[in-house]
Amino acid sequence: MFFKKIKYIPILLIILIVFFFVFLAVNFDSRRSIFTKLLVVHDFYRIKTITSDLQNRNFPAAAKKLNNYIKFSKKISNDKNYMMTGIYEATKLAASRATTQEDYNYLENIFKQLIDIDNRVYKPHVWYARALSDNDIGKSLDHLKIAIEISPSESDAYREILRISQNTKDPKLASKYCVVYYSSLLGGNLPMHFDTLFGSFNNNKFAIKLVNKSNKFTENYLPASTSLNKNQLYEFLPTEVIDSDGFNLYFSPLVGLKINLKKIYYHSDNKIFELNIGDITVTSKSSFIEDSNDTVSVFLIPKINETIRIRHKNFQSIKKIGILMDIKKMSIANNNLCRR
Repeated sequence: MFFKKIKYIPILLIILIVFFFVFLAVNFDSRRSIFTKLLVVHDFYRIKTITSDLQNRNFPAAAKKLNNYIKFSKKISNDKNYMMTGIYEATKLAASRATTQEDYNYLENIFKQLIDIDNRVYKPHVWYARALSDNDIGKSLDHLKIAIEISPSESDAYREILRISQNTKDPKLASKYCVVYYSSLLGGNLPMHFDTLFGSFNNNKFAIKLVNKSNKFTENYLPASTSLNKNQLYEFLPTEVIDSDGFNLYFSPLVGLKINLKKIYYHSDNKIFELNIGDITVTSKSSFIEDSNDTVSVFLIPKINETIRIRHKNFQSIKKIGILMDIKKMSIANNNLCRR
């Protein structure tokens, strides 16, 4: 009896396997869930094996494993596929550990392959340019220019150009791109696993929420567009007449920004209340703050969702708020190199 039952086991296994694949074929949600979980486990395994090499600064071994990762991906498709995110994250980890030119040279072919798969991604052009910079400065600069076209506001490509100009004693190159960097506003960076308040890290948006004397928000977010490098009066119109003893400002900066707060104006029916720096208190979620006689400067940390909290005495029947401030990009080199 036992042996008679055993001979049915292969048939049963075949039936179960067929049933499983039929189930996956007709059930899209289950199929996607299973493949997503398998992909997460696979990516985790790949990154952990590369991490051990990077901890020992064994870049040849890390580069070999990254190359095998890309080869495995190409068995599915030579073009960009669902494994690209994991490959990018693993390469990003390796690039973050690279410090010497030799480190970047070991990874050079990996960077090139990422660009071949998708040349619209910002960071691989910067990494590849860094790897090329010891033997082909012209080609290196070409890729940095491509990176700037992809995201004009992000700082990595400009930093690499300034490093090259410093090494080659080329002040004209530095000055040219310093001017471009400090005036550029467009571009953004989408976080991998979550959204910012504005959908991406960027320099061209911020928002305000008004607070009443009970420390409760009286409005939803009131958005504004940023103007760089000039005193600008930003005006906001609440949806209804309100009382206010302060507000929060919200930023998700792509690069380091310096916010110089100068004056606040509240408009009621027949009066304008003007507040100087001495009339307010300022705190923040994670930024650093500096005082001068007529300005409070807030130094925003790149790629951090930031909240600046401004409080003062209570004002009633407010119909409009004006904030006089100057928003600047923080310097990425000193003035002797980065002349504007």
